[in-house]
Amino acid sequence: MEKSDMRNNVARRIKELRAEQNITQEAFALMTGINRSYLADIEKGNRNFGIDTLSRIIGGFGISPAEFFSSFTAPKVSSGAASSNSRFNRK
Repeated sequence: MEKSDMRNNVARRIKELRAEQNITQEAFALMTGINRSYLADIEKGNRNFGIDTLSRIIGGFGISPAEFFSSFTAPKVSSGAASSNSRFNRK
């Protein structure tokens, strides 16, 4: 999964959960303490953001991180990716 794919999947999930809970962007921004325009950019997949922001977003929905990511599929990792990094090679 490309970085932009993950960002877009997270963006879609945020919009989906907001719609399910019938929360406006403005209300959700106030609930989470995240600027509304920043939240809008996140939902469009136009912003990179940190784990602390993601934690505030997930907390705003009142769900666990596992539930937030439950609809995601595991990214494919090529077999050469880990073997080329010596930190992962065990002898």
